[in-house]
Amino acid sequence: MVVVIGCGPVGLMAVASAAYLGAKSGRPTTVVAVDAVPERMAAAKRLGAKHVFSFRTDNVVERVAELSPSQTGADVVLEVVGQPAAMKLAYDCMRPGGVLSSVGVHAYEHNQISPEGAYDKNLTFTTGRCPARSLMAGHLPHLLAVLESFDPTVLFTHRISLDEAPEAYKVFNEQRDGMI
Repeated sequence: MVVVIGCGPVGLMAVASAAYLGAKSGRPTTVVAVDAVPERMAAAKRLGAKHVFSFRTDNVVERVAELSPSQTGADVVLEVVGQPAAMKLAYDCMRPGGVLSSVGVHAYEHNQISPEGAYDKNLTFTTGRCPARSLMAGHLPHLLAVLESFDPTVLFTHRISLDEAPEAYKVFNEQRDGMI
């Protein structure tokens, strides 16, 4: 089971990639998406999430545990928000011995996961900026295959001019007007 915390553009691509790679492997992966913006949650469902939960109204940790084969949490959790509460939720959703990957931009001083807790949970933790340019040559065919596996227009909710970009980013950042 793969859980994606945050369904902005990066999270939605993580949902689509996890669903595609699971299907391609012959062992379809249960993909769970977590957000609170209805448009993003609907997009996650369209891109392959089998279950979609709101971090505002659902007991996400309990629901993920119930859905997991081990009843202890997800095998893999992707945190793509960059907020302390999202990191804590990601950690809490992961089973002992699982993998937590965080690509959210963390602009806060203290992490919500202690080294002691990570050791006790025996987690594998990955984070950092993606060296996209150095990976492109080897991974471009996979990326194109993922993009061909769904209708990418689900990711585009607004058409704006370049002059409108600062205001559009504000709308995106404030999660208004259904902007993904």
